[in-house]
Amino acid sequence: MPLKQNLAEWAKTIEVIPVTTAQHSEIVRQIRNAGYINLAHEARILSRRENEHFWEEQGAGIRAWIYKRAEPSGTVIGVGSLRERDGKTWAFVAVPPHLHGYGYGTHILRDITERSEIDVWAVTRDRNGPAMGIHKSMGGWEEVSREPAKDGAGEIVTQVYRKVPHG
Repeated sequence: MPLKQNLAEWAKTIEVIPVTTAQHSEIVRQIRNAGYINLAHEARILSRRENEHFWEEQGAGIRAWIYKRAEPSGTVIGVGSLRERDGKTWAFVAVPPHLHGYGYGTHILRDITERSEIDVWAVTRDRNGPAMGIHKSMGGWEEVSREPAKDGAGEIVTQVYRKVPHG
């Protein structure tokens, strides 16, 4: 059943857990890897060692959260992060493929962008229709550029958006 509710209502049904442990970062890796084909950058499976190195390297430059249903089973519905890179804050959202189409990605993206006090940037592949649709439907996102992907996956065009914070 798709989520047709606002962020405040949705937040009551979801537990948001900051990524603070190696176990948390492993959950992020597993969800990321499950949908790696749609990633705008490094569209490949990330090993445990690469994941550990990534989190060590990022340090305070990344804030990430795990989103779980607030119920006894506590099903993980996705992950989101804000990462500082190249003088910008980049948003990342991943939802397990079997949970695509329920609105989780939209709500996670909305939640993480609300956590930022500055512009938030995001990149998506043109062929990733759901991600493209999220940015367009949310409003407040602006297409900044289109360019070929640089990961050797061919001439797949990416789109870059910027979310101007509420003010």
